[in-house]
Amino acid sequence: MPAEHAVWLVTGLALFRKRPLWQGVQQLELSLAGQVLPAPSVSVQARQRLGEEPLQRLFELRTQAWGRSPQREQALRVLAVDGVVWSAPDTPDNRQQLGSCSTRHGPLPWPQIRATCLMDTHSHELLDARIGGMDCGELSLAAQLKGVDHAVTLFDRGYFSAAFLLDWQAAGEQRHWLMRAKDNLRHESSSDSPRAIR
Repeated sequence: MPAEHAVWLVTGLALFRKRPLWQGVQQLELSLAGQVLPAPSVSVQARQRLGEEPLQRLFELRTQAWGRSPQREQALRVLAVDGVVWSAPDTPDNRQQLGSCSTRHGPLPWPQIRATCLMDTHSHELLDARIGGMDCGELSLAAQLKGVDHAVTLFDRGYFSAAFLLDWQAAGEQRHWLMRAKDNLRHESSSDSPRAIR
């Protein structure tokens, strides 16, 4: 199976998540010039050979083409950053590489993946995402996101870090942010030094 078909296969698997791999191949008609559809094992091997780099590049190209143009002139876009955790297949490699959440009773019995995403609140389009194991915090992943100029980004209280917020703001033009303050938040300001919170 050519690499281009493998990219279509991975995209199709995201759309037909409840169907087995072979049905995804059939649904997308991933065959060459009228040849018979490949065996499921060929599809699995093609997906493994593909790796993550081509799909990451495809995601970046898509967001540049569709998601990073302003909706209208003279207005700030409204974006949001938030995290999500989902379960991964329970394999020894996943357990070792990803880890899992812990409760007061100990670690959960399956591996998990953490992602932090940047989304346009108007179109609900995903503009950027960073994925890691459970040893990566949401704030660490959020620091790797590519923000957008001329926008106000909404964060929840878990992202409170003056260094992170100031870096986010200074990374481009007109990069504002908004966050609900914690009840016990205190800050100091003086006339001769910039305010850390605004």
